[in-house]
This record gives sequence, C-alpha cells and structure tokens, in this order.
Amino acid sequence: MRFITKENVYVMSLFACCLVINVILAFPIRSIGLFTLYVLGAIAILNAFLCRYVLIVNNDTISYHTKLLGWSLYKRSFSAEQIAALHFRRFHVSQKCVHIIPYEGRKLSLRLFKGNGWLQELEQFAVRNGIDADKSDDYLFIEQ
Repeated sequence: MRFITKENVYVMSLFACCLVINVILAFPIRSIGLFTLYVLGAIAILNAFLCRYVLIVNNDTISYHTKLLGWSLYKRSFSAEQIAALHFRRFHVSQKCVHIIPYEGRKLSLRLFKGNGWLQELEQFAVRNGIDADKSDDYLFIEQ
C-alpha cells in the first residue's frame, strides 16, 4: 500500500516560509550572507508546497521516498530480513510514530501520514514477517 503525508505538515513549513520571507523583504541584498538567506528561503518554499513524503508497504519490503516535483530526492528501502524491530511510539501529544530499527545502519522514524491505515499495515507487515513489534504504554493509551 502507498501512503502520503498529511497536509498539516505543510502548514508548519508555510509558517516557516512566512518568517523567512519577512526577513528577506526587510533587508536588501548587500552581502553573500543575505543572498544565502534568499536561497534558503526559496528552498523552504519549495519544501512547503512541492515536497511529498511517500511510504510504500509491500509483502516483504518497506520503502520511504522523499519526492520533489515527482523526482526522488531520497529513497530508503528495507527488506523484511534487514529489519530487527518496529517500535510503535507516541509522537507529541496525540500523534503516533513508528521507528524502523534495522540490523545495520540508522533507524528511520515514520510519522504524520494520512489515516491510521499505515500503522495497521506496518503491524501486519511485522506479524507476516516475524519481526518484533514493540508498542509503548503511551502508544497503547492513544490507541484506546
């Protein structure tokens, strides 16, 4: 199954863009530092509106993509044999997240995807492939 991030992620980026634009408009370009600030502001605006985070869960693989205008900027895939555990945790007050812990390499934190179907799909993936799925007490409290 394929899951895409929620829209409220982009609202936070939009707020950051507004702050950057206010700073940019307050100062004219006179130095390389301000030019760098302009470039960072443009990148923030692109991130806010054109960047998508995609999670794809298949029978034996989990793939995470960061896409900008359809181009893949970052891609990370895990086969079932590479995953040591899935940790289901609470994120902020009432959000849920999943940490994918591989045998080798860095962990991947997944959060803020649309609906709860992605969490159930990851739970079923863990059961199907015999992967340890640990749920924290806070996560179980939110689930109720």
